[in-house]
Amino acid sequence: MVSNINLSSPEISEKKSISGKSALMLSAVLIAVVFAVYLTLFFLKSMYTNNDKATAEQITQEQAKINGVAFSDIFDFQDRLNLAGKALDDHGYWDNMTKRMSAYVIPEVRFTKLAGKKDPTGTGSIDISGVAQNLDALSRELILLKDLPNLDSMEFKNAGAVAAQSGEPGGISFDASLKINKTSFQK
Repeated sequence: MVSNINLSSPEISEKKSISGKSALMLSAVLIAVVFAVYLTLFFLKSMYTNNDKATAEQITQEQAKINGVAFSDIFDFQDRLNLAGKALDDHGYWDNMTKRMSAYVIPEVRFTKLAGKKDPTGTGSIDISGVAQNLDALSRELILLKDLPNLDSMEFKNAGAVAAQSGEPGGISFDASLKINKTSFQK
């Protein structure tokens, strides 16, 4: 006969159960932790919302500044510099003439084209195109150009209304041709 002998000793294991008081305490601690996390998230959200409103307000103020007069004057000045740079591209003899001519351009007028040629005798002609804000500004500009030193003659060719386009102001476009004597081109 064979008997089944178990050589291992039985282990007595007791499961510890959580008492009612300890379960209540554990639940209270978990609720307190969850409530603290909720309050922290609520506080951070309100702080973020306040910062977001302040940032949006500051952006609105800066955009208002960009659309203001100071920045439009800066952009206008930069456009004038770009146009002057194109006009003086490779013509060194135009330097002195352009310096003198710049004093005869009023702020309400922008030249869009300044082209000239010098003939073999030393005299030259300057063809200008531009846009004036209104007819009054155009007439003042033409009167001023008439007083340009060393000007032999001025021919006003045409004028017409120009509608405002994206980034470009509207106004009165005009073309004129100036005949300049040779002393204007000397440095």
